[in-house]
Amino acid sequence: MRDPSEALTYRELWDASGRAAAGLARHGVGVDDVVEVALEPGTTAVASMLGALRLGAAVAAVDPRWPARRRDQLAERLSPVVSVGADGTGTTLATDLLAGAPMPETAAPVDAAATAAVFFTSGSSGEPKLVASPHHALTRLTGAGRTLFPEPGAVMLQASRPGWDVLSLETWAPLCAGGTTHVIRGGVFPDALVAAVAAGVDHAWITSSVLNLLVDEDVTCLAGLRQVLTGGEVLSPQHVACLRAAHPTLDIVNGYGPVESCVFATTHHVGAVQQDRDIPIGRPVADTDVRLVGGDGDPLADEPDEGEIWISGLGLADGYLGDPDRTAEAFVAPVPDGARWYRTGDLGRRDDEGLLHFAGRLDRQVKVRGARVQPEELEAVAANLLGCPCAVVPVPGRWSGYDRLALFVVGAAPEGPGTVRRQLAAQLPKHLVPDVVRFVPHLPTTPNGKVDTAGLLQTLTGTGGH
Repeated sequence: MRDPSEALTYRELWDASGRAAAGLARHGVGVDDVVEVALEPGTTAVASMLGALRLGAAVAAVDPRWPARRRDQLAERLSPVVSVGADGTGTTLATDLLAGAPMPETAAPVDAAATAAVFFTSGSSGEPKLVASPHHALTRLTGAGRTLFPEPGAVMLQASRPGWDVLSLETWAPLCAGGTTHVIRGGVFPDALVAAVAAGVDHAWITSSVLNLLVDEDVTCLAGLRQVLTGGEVLSPQHVACLRAAHPTLDIVNGYGPVESCVFATTHHVGAVQQDRDIPIGRPVADTDVRLVGGDGDPLADEPDEGEIWISGLGLADGYLGDPDRTAEAFVAPVPDGARWYRTGDLGRRDDEGLLHFAGRLDRQVKVRGARVQPEELEAVAANLLGCPCAVVPVPGRWSGYDRLALFVVGAAPEGPGTVRRQLAAQLPKHLVPDVVRFVPHLPTTPNGKVDTAGLLQTLTGTGGH
């Protein structure tokens, strides 16, 4: 593993994680506890997380760049035994953990069904959901005959921020398969990608919106990659066709999967692209079943032409930490054999070849620049902050998906849109801060009484947005 400051062999990483494990054990960490890790991605963060996993604890990787209020709220809900941080964040400094002697090699093996990670995702209640994911949710993807890195030697780019299941993909998937994790900071830009490939990177996860930007700006910057894993939003056939033409041997994989099924539930290796047709999200990965379910809610009934996507198998999360009601609503076992299914809220359809296609949502949830967003969460925080009705409208991107969030506020605020954004940025992570704030006299409604989002979107036409 390597980051901008150092490189570690497997032996060195194992020794560092042993020191972290010993330090965590001195703080009372044990099986089924939660350890919060609020560190920048890199070797220190991975050693700290691996140390917690070796003790049978679960890791909640928190982005240290999130507002302090957000981190405090999450810590209250997580109730971690230890919070590992740097520069005054957390209850324990990572440098202190890594300073002692390593833990003995005699620790008991960790249960593959035990919780390995807690991920965070936007929730419709106004608070994020805490998704408890087991070890085998990720390991089902790696190794011979599996979706990711079937052979040792892959060098995977790690560019994602903590908190998402994609960070687990970039970190643990290559390390579990005998590969290398290569950390970069500052985002996936053409120059950074070219430098990473020159250093040996041959696999990368790039969200579809970022992939579009790379293709538009400099498609040659992707030269040298063997595989690009993409998704997070609907792919643009035009951009994928341009990428395929420029790099005909590149393996382009469209992956689909909510965080509740850890990284991927289905994948599709993209071949020839027809620019007037959407790109499939493919077939289920190993140890995973995917069904389309109609209004009767029976996942074993004949599939409808279009239905809600339900997922079962080893990838499923244990549920939402500390939230049994929402867990019971989303994770169900409605059939006699007791199979457990996750109701995604996504709509899908199958084509004549049996490939799954994404067909929309049952609710308001969207992906914006690859991040999952429940508009209700931003609306709740904004309404509480401003004391007036608010509506959030995702703004469609030029090619596909959504690329901005617009917040409409009833009334006017003397401090102006910029101040409202700064106030929200002090409470919310970056992906939930609106790109546009617009004050309106009232929220228009449709004949059935719902907010007229189309009408609000029309007011943005021709404006740069504040």
